[in-house]
Amino acid sequence: MTFFDLIPGIQLTDEQEAIAQHPLVPLRVVAGAGTGKTTTVVARVARNIRLGMPPETVLGLTFTNKGVEELSARIRSALPVFTKEGRDVEVTTYHGFSRKLLQEFGALVGIEQDADVIGPGYTRQLLLKSLDGGHYEHLDMSAPARRVDEAALLARRLSDQLKLPQAVIHDAPADHGDIWGKRLELAAIVERYRKEKRRLGVVDYGDLVGSAYALTQGHSEICLRIRSRYRLLILDEYQDTDPSQRTLLQTLFGDGFPVTAVGDADQIIYEWRGASTANFDSFPQHFPKSDGSPADTRHLTLNRRSSQPILDIANAIRTQLRPETPHNPLRSDAHTPSGSVELRHFHTGAEEAGWIADAVRRRHDKDGIPWREIAVLFRKNRNIALVRDALETANIPLEVASLGGLLDVPQVANLHAWLRILGRPDDSVALARILLGG
Repeated sequence: MTFFDLIPGIQLTDEQEAIAQHPLVPLRVVAGAGTGKTTTVVARVARNIRLGMPPETVLGLTFTNKGVEELSARIRSALPVFTKEGRDVEVTTYHGFSRKLLQEFGALVGIEQDADVIGPGYTRQLLLKSLDGGHYEHLDMSAPARRVDEAALLARRLSDQLKLPQAVIHDAPADHGDIWGKRLELAAIVERYRKEKRRLGVVDYGDLVGSAYALTQGHSEICLRIRSRYRLLILDEYQDTDPSQRTLLQTLFGDGFPVTAVGDADQIIYEWRGASTANFDSFPQHFPKSDGSPADTRHLTLNRRSSQPILDIANAIRTQLRPETPHNPLRSDAHTPSGSVELRHFHTGAEEAGWIADAVRRRHDKDGIPWREIAVLFRKNRNIALVRDALETANIPLEVASLGGLLDVPQVANLHAWLRILGRPDDSVALARILLGG
């Protein structure tokens, strides 16, 4: 019996066990799709706690509340004795961690403990208000909604880079033309938005990380105080962190702290929000060991979801997409059921939808696969309706697990239009739907 036989439900691969037992040094885990990264993280945390590390000194950061719930539940299941004693691992989101720091120390940077975090709707309202009071020679102010979108994008990009609107002004050439003129006028809007937030005592999500970083500058005693609370840091979905989040974590947990970052640059989904493959690829240099050498890297390559023919296709596509970057190919577990990849070309979407319906019917009637074990995945919500209609025509029971499909229901679409109008009175599409009765 090995150490990990004592954790119910965990049967580790050799790769997972090597990561779980890796020394407490900075470590990057490149976890390919379907290779059990959460299981590996839980095993690494459980092993160190079983060996004497207090649960409350372990910090886990991930992106979504759902991810927090899943990781917390898995850790509690692996460590029931400590959970019963009320000693839990601290798991929160990246933004949640920043907010916690500001609730404790935010007064040092002018953030009150009870400052509200505003969402996208309120953000747009404040930005729309911030359009007033400006002098515009380059921006077309006949379309204020578009200007709000552009100002919101600039504000987010500045937050991602831990910069203020003044940075745009500083970078502007002396003989700037129309493009730089637009940038400068947008920067002035963002600056008025920033001042309005301060006046109201509120912060947005970009402010959370930026203000937490500002807190670490010039307050080394606070950095040491925060760092001393933990003995192991787990960074989940690290490929989706942006430069501001990485810089904050570097400041607090650099220089050899045992940070374990788990992710895969091939699975990045938040590039539109500032994430980049360079962030994950450069982790060994960003978080070096205490002697200055790069952090260690371990790989998870054993996929338990797909058969080898499917993985061969995935590996080939990945190689074509990023040929300049080394790649550890995914491989199939010996016990994975067989699978196949089929390719078809269709002249119309309706023809494709009909073929999908026939294929689903064949898998159920001929192969005996239950309806609930068959799924159709889409890249775009707008493609759902055709396939849904084809399945219904074929009398195939279905459930659309997507907001895009839900919005095709007339009653839901009408409600959604009213809500959009309340949030954005200039939404002409929503207004037209309401006036025309759906």
